Amino acid sequence: MTALPRRQLCKGCGYPIIFATTIPAGKTMPVDADPSESGTIVLHGTDPENIVATVLRKGQIAGARAAGQPLYESHFANCRDAATFRKTYR
Repeated sequence: MTALPRRQLCKGCGYPIIFATTIPAGKTMPVDADPSESGTIVLHGTDPENIVATVLRKGQIAGARAAGQPLYESHFANCRDAATFRKTYR
């Protein structure tokens, strides 16, 4: 069972978000706090301070939905200030 993650408010738009660690990259990613019909991300973990995010492939999404798994969206997809927070790589 997934622990309830700690919600925070986006510093740009004020929307509730969850910070999760991506698999396999191990990077922190903001995720919209509420499940979404167009979500592609599964959250899991037993520690609310250490939630893991797995981005599903197209072929996995239908199965996750059929199993009743809540799916989430990257907050970058919806935040009006996303560009402010994206890291630039050289």
